[in-house]
Amino acid sequence: MVAVVTLKVTACSGGAAISGAQVTDGYSSVYTNSYGEILVYWDDTAYVGYGVNVIKSGYVTRNVVLYNSQNGTTVTTCLNAAESGGVVAVAARVAEASVASSFPPRRDRPNPRK
Repeated sequence: MVAVVTLKVTACSGGAAISGAQVTDGYSSVYTNSYGEILVYWDDTAYVGYGVNVIKSGYVTRNVVLYNSQNGTTVTTCLNAAESGGVVAVAARVAEASVASSFPPRRDRPNPRK
């Protein structure tokens, strides 16, 4: 079976939709539409949930975990604006790298952890 969730990405300050945000599972990426939304789907028989990173220039990267129990719903997450000076942006890249290595292996690709 396949779980499908609509992921809506907004700005934490003000709640405006963020279009063009990259949503990646570490293997592939898609971008939110003008409403800040994308469909995320995964094999719910293999995983109890699915983790993605949401990335947009000018914002702090956020990791979102979607669960099988959210199948058929809309999940909203927000991104905080990055602070000037690059300190937050560097921290976000470090967090992104550590999260990307924790994604479950996909069945159609070799498991690099073996």
